[in-house]
Amino acid sequence: MDPETLTASRPRPLDIDHPNIDCESAALLRGWLTPLIAACPSWAAVEQALEGRGYGLAFRNGRLCLTRDGRCLCSMRYLGLTLRDLVLRLGRPAVRPLPGYPAAGVICLRPAV
Repeated sequence: MDPETLTASRPRPLDIDHPNIDCESAALLRGWLTPLIAACPSWAAVEQALEGRGYGLAFRNGRLCLTRDGRCLCSMRYLGLTLRDLVLRLGRPAVRPLPGYPAAGVICLRPAV
């Protein structure tokens, strides 16, 4: 077997900026996700709204990602929602790092003060 075939057959590492969803699915996700998040006043509200629809948020490879069943679908930036914009509107999220996974974590809901 030639080296080019061997390289092509190896599984590629997950590149969050090039997700496994097609552009039509991304457009549909963007269409319902943007107004949903715009209506949320806090990170807790975002988490609850997404959780009610079977989705979640997590950090993978240093990027905020939309997840389903714990698996990263794509980065929020791919859907047009940057972490910077979300932080300006919702404040900084509390993130619990995942041991053994570099640049990965989950958003923790802060207790009401």
